[in-house]
Amino acid sequence: MAMSTGPNSSDSLQINITFEDDGFASQIDSMLLNRIVQKLINSELQASSFKYEKLLYARIKRFVYRAIARLVLEESLKQRIGPSYKKEITLFLQKQYKIDNANYSKLIANDILTGQMGLSDKGWELFCSEANIYSVYETYRTQSEKSISGVNIEITNRESPDNDASVVNEDFGLAQIDKMEGHQFEYYCADLLRKNGFERVEITKGSGDQGIDILAQKEGIKYAIQCKCYSSDLGNKPVQEAFAGKSIYKCHVAAVITNRFFTQGAVEAAEATGVLLWDRNKLKSLIENGAKA
Repeated sequence: MAMSTGPNSSDSLQINITFEDDGFASQIDSMLLNRIVQKLINSELQASSFKYEKLLYARIKRFVYRAIARLVLEESLKQRIGPSYKKEITLFLQKQYKIDNANYSKLIANDILTGQMGLSDKGWELFCSEANIYSVYETYRTQSEKSISGVNIEITNRESPDNDASVVNEDFGLAQIDKMEGHQFEYYCADLLRKNGFERVEITKGSGDQGIDILAQKEGIKYAIQCKCYSSDLGNKPVQEAFAGKSIYKCHVAAVITNRFFTQGAVEAAEATGVLLWDRNKLKSLIENGAKA
């Protein structure tokens, strides 16, 4: 089975995924994988430069393998538990971790495909033991960080752009946002969150804020958010600060929002801690949605 994604926004990057085993391929929702991969293309081209093409391709491949492993795990959950598997995960979360916020439990359960806010390895281990799919979980865990046997990924660039692909379209006033100083950016983000349905949006005190700039709620979920308006990409320090601040403010979710992008170290730190990374693309999306409100 072979699958080709559509071209990216600059009509240059193409990903072709080939499955040698039709049985394995049957476990993959190819349309969903296609959408995930296309989103990866658009996101990674914004965050990375073609000057480092090999690194860019390796990074995309890693996330494609992880997406495939997640889809295989979800299919196994469907087969073992049935259509209500997400509800079963929600109930497990509430019971095992004593989570009394149904919306928060549902948020995590619904996000098993991305893994960004999914269960920790220990949590999955416990759940999969109860659901009797531990061998499938082990396959996911080992395959999510490396190549999957029988799955080949080819990435080609039909053009050789001379410009740096990390330079993005400056629509929606992003050029003006880049010129903001820290407090301006915090107030701007707070207003943006309100326009996107967040409630009880509060900017913390400037000193002693424990690395958190904004507190907000949405659908009963409490967010601790750090705002960074930088001229370069962010490393893992803001991620660590947001993670620590989340506990101090007794919030469910930690997030870092920036006008830039995140380094590989920041991405890995976020994956380990469950911190949400809201980069330039997410900022643009919030601005678009806010304009429609």
